[in-house]
Amino acid sequence: PLSALPQFVDEATKRLFAAFDGATVPIITTEDLVKKLIERRLL
Repeated sequence: PLSALPQFVDEATKRLFAAFDGATVPIITTEDLVKKLIERRLL
């Protein structure tokens, strides 16, 4: 289901963000961005 997608995105990007001084992105932010991307209103 689409509702599971943010968790997969979060897990897939953790290492990437960790490479940049241990930066983290809150899951709520990931959820919001994934929702906007799916709804095609990211910008």
